Amino acid sequence: MGKTALVTDMTAFARVRGAALAWGACWEGDGAPAFWPWIQAFRALPRSDDGAIDVVLGELTGAEDATAGLLDDSTLRFRTFDAVASCLRRVAARQPTMLVLEDLHWSDASSLRLLSFVVQHVADVPLLVVGTCRTGDKASAGDAQRDLLGQLTMRSELLQLGGLTIDDVGELVHKVVGERPPATAVELVHARTGGNPFFVQQLARLLATDSGPWERRPALTTVPPGVADVLSRRLARLPAELREMLAVAAVVGPSFPVEVVADLSGVSLAAATDLADQAARLGVLVRAGAGACAHFQGFENEKRELITSS
Repeated sequence: MGKTALVTDMTAFARVRGAALAWGACWEGDGAPAFWPWIQAFRALPRSDDGAIDVVLGELTGAEDATAGLLDDSTLRFRTFDAVASCLRRVAARQPTMLVLEDLHWSDASSLRLLSFVVQHVADVPLLVVGTCRTGDKASAGDAQRDLLGQLTMRSELLQLGGLTIDDVGELVHKVVGERPPATAVELVHARTGGNPFFVQQLARLLATDSGPWERRPALTTVPPGVADVLSRRLARLPAELREMLAVAAVVGPSFPVEVVADLSGVSLAAATDLADQAARLGVLVRAGAGACAHFQGFENEKRELITSS
């Protein structure tokens, strides 16, 4: 929640203090080459007379042309990784540098292996490496990527982002709409969005187009199109058996006992519990206590509709 906004503020803080900045983002869809976030980041690094950055870019962009691929050729892989780390050391020695790699849950294994190598070999220079990752999508990544992300987490300073408080939601709605909302409206927005900054902002933009008394504004009971798109994409990535269980749970309500869903689904309690545990790891459900899960965090009705119609 709010990963990009937080990193954007961090880069602004670093920029005014004279740091060089490089930003790369992983691609959710197909077609991205290996090392795509690194390629973007190196394109953004300040150039020097030695041409080292362009040399490294040539190695990264030509990585897929290797006969067996970097992941099967340890010598070629090490040479490329060392070239990247050495170049970053020289850049940071000239000027403190902040390197941002966004959405690592979509990263290819090559990029994650390179990141692991870099963080082990540039600890003595003024280089800050920041990576962002969504917990739920991390859990649904491939085995290799998930293992690499776990290893990186153990060697990093981890900052978990949660939902906004009610007061923060009120301030964000006020900023977007241009007028301070009443407490009842803020509470409703917070309850519907779970404090997710993106959801709050999208809902606030709808509220800004409404007029009249707050309690009668249609946006308070409407799902923003951007939110529906995000929810649809995330639910579509879930395993079929999990979607089937969630479809039953959606009929029960925002909060449900696992044993009730198991009975309605015609599966064993153990199987339903395993699926609920999986959904909790993916960030779809939040535990509400022994034997129960809070069904969805934010926009409950919309998620229920999306699941039951899928």
